[in-house]
Amino acid sequence: MKITANRKFELSGHRGGIYGLANSENPAILFSGSSDKFVGAWNTVEGTQEEFAIEFPSPVYSLLHLPKTKTLLAGTGMGTFHEIDIDKKTILKTSHLHTGQIFDLAFSQRHNLVFTASADGSFSVLDATTFSLVEIKKITKEKVRGFALDPNEDLLAVTCGDGNIKIFFLPEMQEVNSFPAHDLSVNTVCWHPSGNYLLSGGRDAYLNVWDPKNNFVSIKKIPAHNFALYHIAFSPDNKLFATASRDKSMKIWDAETFDLLLRCGKDGQDGHKNSVNRLIWNELGLISGSDDRTMIVWDVNYF
Repeated sequence: MKITANRKFELSGHRGGIYGLANSENPAILFSGSSDKFVGAWNTVEGTQEEFAIEFPSPVYSLLHLPKTKTLLAGTGMGTFHEIDIDKKTILKTSHLHTGQIFDLAFSQRHNLVFTASADGSFSVLDATTFSLVEIKKITKEKVRGFALDPNEDLLAVTCGDGNIKIFFLPEMQEVNSFPAHDLSVNTVCWHPSGNYLLSGGRDAYLNVWDPKNNFVSIKKIPAHNFALYHIAFSPDNKLFATASRDKSMKIWDAETFDLLLRCGKDGQDGHKNSVNRLIWNELGLISGSDDRTMIVWDVNYF
């Protein structure tokens, strides 16, 4: 497979690193959350900033748009969870769920649940209609960094700072598996759209592949980056996936063979100057958010 990734736009306006990215109902509009305590919106087709800016009490680490609604959710560095009305550009509800940063948010449409992952070693389960707390699960003495729902939304994978991945059965929230995945913190996890693999990235810079149909045994351990791997995102057609890293690069991989196809960094590909923290890949392009305070919209083509 031959592949190219051309830089279409650089989106700039934040005064701090980009940690949260979220789609909207309009695939051209992207939301971003930053350490500057603001959430902004961007047109990824025109390469322009929208008239949308909401200030929060602390850095915004995670964002999630609920499908078919005008609701955006945000998690902050103070452990607060916010419900945002997109049309009114206002915060409707604030809940102080955690004592540490909320690093990730996830939504199960099938079970109508929202999940929040926190540095305090726990994750919260919320009703997705009222955003009332269902339960808080304390699962580690270290940080809880991220989530992934399997394609059927039967299983929730949760990453831990102690190097373990824990698997919970929904909606009962019963822990059905726990296994050591990385030597250091597990920073991100992503279910292969086929359901046949679970991918994880860690502070050890490895990309690991697990078999969910065989008790999550290891399939591959790939030394993917030079420093911590922070995020994984699949292409809309599920043929490729991208990884983001503290080593200032983004890499694109074959989703079936797990072969490396392309590296996008500051050298040669006009990439980011600092850590790449978050990715979104939709039908209009691949978007990367970085500590250099910018987002890059990439046009990825392959044949």
